[in-house]
Amino acid sequence: NFSRCRELCIELGNQKDSITSLDYEIAVTYRLLEKYDDAMESYKKALIGFEIAGDKAKEVAKTRFGLGLTYQQTGNYRKAIEELQKSCSLCEELGYLEDVAYIYEEIGNTYFEWEKYPEAILAFTTARNIYQEKEKMEDVADLSNLLGMTYRESEKYEQSLEEYQLA
Repeated sequence: NFSRCRELCIELGNQKDSITSLDYEIAVTYRLLEKYDDAMESYKKALIGFEIAGDKAKEVAKTRFGLGLTYQQTGNYRKAIEELQKSCSLCEELGYLEDVAYIYEEIGNTYFEWEKYPEAILAFTTARNIYQEKEKMEDVADLSNLLGMTYRESEKYEQSLEEYQLA
């Protein structure tokens, strides 16, 4: 029982960092169990804890990313984009380019699900460009495939074929 575990941490006098990390892990688990309301509550607790602790930019970025995915999975695309962009900005500041690329890919997936194809194309292209810089060719191919699907949904069939051929 997650609540009992959290209570024990508090009773045992564990550091706030331990409790905040536990809240984060609980959130991830709830999201994987598709218990999205519980996941959002735990992500928000973790986010507050990490922000109060200071010097936890990476943890804040991870938490915002998880919160963004949760919003995406519940169809709240506007909030998903907002959280994913905040996570992306933090990762850019920290110099975590591969994380930035992955977040742009998720931003693209969110826009795709939202049927905002021009925005999805921009996000997927940004992710692919970063992966190209990092010579992550498998990821480049995956993004070309996603771009092909997005162009197809946009009824831009020639561009779709070009992307599929790159994949």
